[in-house]
Amino acid sequence: MDNKKNIINMFTKRQTSLALRSFWNVVLGVVEMFVLVACSDIGERDNPLDDDFSYERVTSPFEYNLENWNAKRDAYNTKWVGNDLHSALMVADPRDKNIYRTVVINGIRVFAENLRYADSAASVNLKSQTWCYNNEEKNCKIGGRYYTWTAAMNLDSEWRFVDASNLIRKQHQGICPEGWHIPNNAEWNAMFSRVGYAHQQMKGFNDWETATDASGFSALPVGYYGNGVFNEVGSHACFWSATERKSGSADFWILNRGFAGLTNFSKSDGLAIRCVQNN
Repeated sequence: MDNKKNIINMFTKRQTSLALRSFWNVVLGVVEMFVLVACSDIGERDNPLDDDFSYERVTSPFEYNLENWNAKRDAYNTKWVGNDLHSALMVADPRDKNIYRTVVINGIRVFAENLRYADSAASVNLKSQTWCYNNEEKNCKIGGRYYTWTAAMNLDSEWRFVDASNLIRKQHQGICPEGWHIPNNAEWNAMFSRVGYAHQQMKGFNDWETATDASGFSALPVGYYGNGVFNEVGSHACFWSATERKSGSADFWILNRGFAGLTNFSKSDGLAIRCVQNN
């Protein structure tokens, strides 16, 4: 547990140097910046819904009751799809009929909500490898589920401690619906290497004061699950990558109040999943 906290603290300490590096990149590459803004799906702008969508600031989404969260979610999704922002579309998972908003970020269509699939009878590799926050089912309907890496990859849990790289395909479906897959490191970087962390975060949370959600990715600060504890809820979002680091760990995309990027955790930890569409 201490090692995981140290990893996250390391990112926090790097924020100042990252900010300075970003500043000089802007100064030295101002012409390139204008080209990117003109050509990018995102650009550097606030959420286009800010003028007509109000946010109630809370610590985490789990402070909402289910009725109020569903009302917020439905209103938000309707505005994104209705305004055709970043080619937003609603898609249904045929396995359990859950519906998700999707958006296109730098040419990649990705879920804008955390996966909620949980049928361990149909997908036996999920058994005892996925959780709801505080073990309350209603919280999975709000913030999605936490999955071990092997559950995300739809592999037997024995692969948590063994090199599974030979089993991972280029577009690895894992536990995503058919036609979708778990993004690998290259895809995470392709989506967000030129999109600031604040543009990936949903607004309305105390620790994410600069969030704009301009990309429509709508990350939620639901933290992660490890060693029987739900950690960093309200401050961090963590999403599995299909890229394995070594026998016992795999990479994931992390977001906090000042950083976005790839690092790695134990494959036994529980993280959120965002699926991307096959090409």
